[in-house]
Amino acid sequence: MLYVTISHARAIVEELNRDLQAKCGPNMKLILKLYRNKHKDDAVYDKNATAHWMICLYTENRCISTIVCKISPATKSFEISSKTETEYEGRKYNAYLRAVVLVIAPYIKYRLPNRRNASLHNMISRPVNNISTLLMIRNFNAQNPQVAAFLEERGVKSSEVTMADIVDLYDELEPNVDLDKMDEEMAAEWMKNHTEFGTPLELIVPVSHETVNHYKRMVDESLAKLVCVVGGGKMRIKKTRIKTNNKMKKTRKIK
Repeated sequence: MLYVTISHARAIVEELNRDLQAKCGPNMKLILKLYRNKHKDDAVYDKNATAHWMICLYTENRCISTIVCKISPATKSFEISSKTETEYEGRKYNAYLRAVVLVIAPYIKYRLPNRRNASLHNMISRPVNNISTLLMIRNFNAQNPQVAAFLEERGVKSSEVTMADIVDLYDELEPNVDLDKMDEEMAAEWMKNHTEFGTPLELIVPVSHETVNHYKRMVDESLAKLVCVVGGGKMRIKKTRIKTNNKMKKTRKIK
């Protein structure tokens, strides 16, 4: 039995909601909840999964995109799975929610029976296609020994990784498989039915109170690219930059 406390993160979510609604209006909002409290219609990748907490992006009281998190106490880490309703794909919700999760993760507490509360130290992601891998490495500095050795050999920083680099990385790891032509669900199903593929690439992203402001900047960058949903499911793109006396308004820092 694992006890998870999310109350310390609610104030952070409220601040992120203010920024989201400043761009998209009250029609869109973030909701943080325990996984056991999910609604049957929430957009989750596997409704029967064992998980502990989740962040939902809502529009008109409907959860259209999620990141679901499963905690591993032994490694003080959490693993994520993501899902966006088909009709809302391509609007940058997944990238936005990944950044949101990294901001709030240090405020999530958990404990085993008769133990003290503990904090999360790492996020684990197992991307199933080239695009997801590129985003995790370039945007979130996700690493593992294989990736670190590959980048060092090439003399490339994680922030400078290109799709060509990722293609070469996968060619070295799995030369006979091209997952880039599959969407996330197709690739996951393929790996399930083809055990010879091996273990998906595991990437690790550190989380702590020291990383919060860095990931908050990534939330802001993702929010700027996010496509809003207005009444009736229509799209709206609105810039989040606000100029005052020809100067850019400063982003609030989370303390």
